[in-house]
Amino acid sequence: MSLRMRALNGVPCRVAKPFLARVRKPQTLRRGFAIAAVLLIKPWHARSRRGPVGTEITSGTPATGRVILYLHGGGYVAGPAWTHQELLGRMARATGLRIIATEYRLAPGHPLPMALEDAVLAGGALLARGLAPDRIVLAGDSAGGGLDQATGGTSTRRSNRSIKGPEMRPR
Repeated sequence: MSLRMRALNGVPCRVAKPFLARVRKPQTLRRGFAIAAVLLIKPWHARSRRGPVGTEITSGTPATGRVILYLHGGGYVAGPAWTHQELLGRMARATGLRIIATEYRLAPGHPLPMALEDAVLAGGALLARGLAPDRIVLAGDSAGGGLDQATGGTSTRRSNRSIKGPEMRPR
């Protein structure tokens, strides 16, 4: 493991966990998350623009007709999509696809199932724009990963057009 990775792995144990143990208000958590993102994440050279469904991120010339709908993590209470800009820029470059990072309403002001409703609406908006369900890839980290799994099942129950999330396979 590199020196940088050892240092980054130490941050959650020595800084993040004690901070999270003291936090009582979601606004404080969101502010801390944003500050950490600004301080720890180096800028990634990708283009982004605000679109009708969310922030669209591309690197190079994206493949047409396919898109990744990305749902950010943050325990359903923090983590706006812009804090994931480096990850999404790298993902866009590695896959050659356009990534749409959508926002969802955060707890406790908007308890579940509001986040799920927003994720399903984002998927529905992509379908309404003419994308076929098999051309939309659902992705997310942490809480967003849970939302992408739930979004696929929910869209299946609500219509005959289903968006597939990643397959879960045992190691």
